[in-house]
Amino acid sequence: MKLKNTNFVKISSKNSMRIFKILSCAILLGSCKENPPHWYYATQSDTANLYGVGSSPDLQNAKDNAINDMLSAIKVDISSHTSFKESFVNGVQSSATHQNIQKTINTTTLSNVSFKQELVKKTYYVQAQMTKNDFIREIKDKQKKVLLALEALGFKCKDLNINQLSKLESYLKELQELESYLGVFGIQTPSSSYEKLWQHNTPKPKLALIFKDSLSTDIQVSNIQATIERELLKFYTLDSRATQKAYFSFDTLQSVTDLTFNATLKITDCNAQNTFLTQFSASLPHKQTDKLIKKIGVLLYKQLSSSI
Repeated sequence: MKLKNTNFVKISSKNSMRIFKILSCAILLGSCKENPPHWYYATQSDTANLYGVGSSPDLQNAKDNAINDMLSAIKVDISSHTSFKESFVNGVQSSATHQNIQKTINTTTLSNVSFKQELVKKTYYVQAQMTKNDFIREIKDKQKKVLLALEALGFKCKDLNINQLSKLESYLKELQELESYLGVFGIQTPSSSYEKLWQHNTPKPKLALIFKDSLSTDIQVSNIQATIERELLKFYTLDSRATQKAYFSFDTLQSVTDLTFNATLKITDCNAQNTFLTQFSASLPHKQTDKLIKKIGVLLYKQLSSSI
């Protein structure tokens, strides 16, 4: 009986130790759990300020997350603040509009933001705060800077080239998104002349194409001209009434084995000032004329793409 009691005691002691270890681990794990400060999830009733919270092992990342949270709390009414492209074309709303605005919200940098921060274990918890008046003031300042940048582009003609249109679209998109912020606070911005200029040049800017060499019934020359038109149509609307002109000239040189093509494309604005100039050449054996014409199109496309 004593032997049995001894074994029983030994077994019980082992089980007790196991239970003790399990409970100890549970207590330790519970004590290691990070709990945010009490203010981190507190509801803000203050209507004069904007608030946001963020956390990260890195303090700067925590601050950035708090700012993004603060800005994302601004509910942008998509139905009344559509993108300028959609409002001009057909007024249709889309998820892309919301995504564009949300992207700008997350990348906007603001200066008059105050922070409350606390380090818990290895995590920084941050609360960002900014007055609505300061926010509106900063957005208006950004708006003025974009308008100054547009003025600096110095548009003098109604018909733009693709590089000018690209810059105009970029600044107008930024303006529209800033206006969306202001619209949330009931501040409306009247449309500008730049939006009308954009309208005139969409979906593609207008261009009058002029071949400086006389037309030829030669099948190769006709195919070359058709190729040039096809590539230009990827970037422009060809319109003989356009004040923007594209002058295309070329010549072909033949050797015993090869055919060489040399071309020049010059685009001028309404004041006959050069806005784009490129020269390119290609050479292939006589029997590969079709490939040469395709190569000409590829070269022109690359030149036009690089100008945007």
